[in-house]
This record gives sequence, structure tokens and C-alpha cells, in this order.
Amino acid sequence: MGLAAISAFRPAVPAVHAVAGLVIVLLPIYAVVKRTMPMHFLGVTAGGVLIGIGGLALASAAMARPILPLEVVAALLPWILLLMVLFYGYGFIMGRR
Repeated sequence: MGLAAISAFRPAVPAVHAVAGLVIVLLPIYAVVKRTMPMHFLGVTAGGVLIGIGGLALASAAMARPILPLEVVAALLPWILLLMVLFYGYGFIMGRR
């Protein structure tokens, strides 16, 4: 049952992932422009951009000609994730009204 569900919905995963990434990046910008959230909330956008960069680096490591070697990706990924968490935390904590 689970394998059938994975096989059936596998093509939809990139589309759902892309929409979720755009929401994480664009929604805080929209909220700040409309003045419903303070400027600090843009930290969430910075965190979203960082996780996107990390995801692209990981995805390219599986390609025939990766952007960065796997060793570099493995060395940078923990730092990217740490910065992402810090920016998310900053955006959500300092971005409260």
C-alpha cells in the first residue's frame, strides 16, 4: 500500500516542494510590505533562501556534473542549516507583534 502511494504521488513531490519553498520565501516579504509584520520577520525569508541553497547543493551532488563536490557540500551543509535555524528563530521571535 505504501509503495503504491509513493509511486502514485512521486511526480507531485517537486511541485509541492516548490510551492512550499516559495511560500516560505515570499509570504514574509509580502507581510512586511503590507506592514502586517515588522522588518525582523524577513529573517524567515533569509532562512528559507538558505535552506533552498542547501537543497540545491544536495540535489546537484547527485547529478553527473555537480555544482560543488560532495565533500564541499557535506562540509558546508551543517553551517547552512545552523544559519537557517538562527534566521528562522530571529524572524519568528523578533518578528512578533
